[in-house]
Amino acid sequence: MRRARGRGVFALFFGLLLGMVGAVGLTQPADASVTQQPPGANGFVQIDGDPVDSGPSNEPHVGCRFSVQFFGFDAGTNTAVVGFEAMPPSGNMTPVQPTTGRTTFTFEGQTPPGNTLNHTEAYELDTTGLEPNNQGEVHVRLDVLVTDDSGDEAFHKFKVFWTEQCPPVPSPSPTPGPTEFPGGIDSAAGPGSSAAGTSDAAARPGSAPASDSAGGISPVGRSGWIALFAGLALAAIVLVQLRKSVRRPTRDA
Repeated sequence: MRRARGRGVFALFFGLLLGMVGAVGLTQPADASVTQQPPGANGFVQIDGDPVDSGPSNEPHVGCRFSVQFFGFDAGTNTAVVGFEAMPPSGNMTPVQPTTGRTTFTFEGQTPPGNTLNHTEAYELDTTGLEPNNQGEVHVRLDVLVTDDSGDEAFHKFKVFWTEQCPPVPSPSPTPGPTEFPGGIDSAAGPGSSAAGTSDAAARPGSAPASDSAGGISPVGRSGWIALFAGLALAAIVLVQLRKSVRRPTRDA
């Protein structure tokens, strides 16, 4: 009888322990890697000429068509504001308009960020009036401002590079197309305006899908519930058996 009660007490302890493990599992984040990467100014931007590489490959000299690539930004919706200015000897900090590519758009970061490619935006610039060097290149500065989904500034950097002088820009159509942007970064919609947050959200190409954490029960949460209920059920069964074993000698007497 004592051995049976001892085994019952051990099973009761095990059931309670299993329930505690399940409860602890429910309090853990669905993706433990989120806690390993501190939030903040994570991410970087590089310039890549054609053909575009999938990995980091910053190029200080590019052709008429090039891309700005965004790497390693935190998970969530990031808003980018991009502008270009002519640098000496090609110009004196005068705005340079893109004829291809957007000056404001959103893209999705990922977890963990690392060196993951988040977004690529292709550009061609209107270099009319800029002074080229003896290789036919013009000196340009890229200005990139990125804000996170909370509206906080996550990234603001400048990059200076040389690009080939593009052919003259054709006369603009009466109705500007989606890639024609009057004004540089100073006139572009800022991160706090409605245009920066919504104008390109539905039409951005090649953006990553939104995080799956918004709906459903994560695997960690599901395992926690299973362990919690299994432990409590085992503890309840053992407790009933122990009470029966305590009462049985009294009845026999």
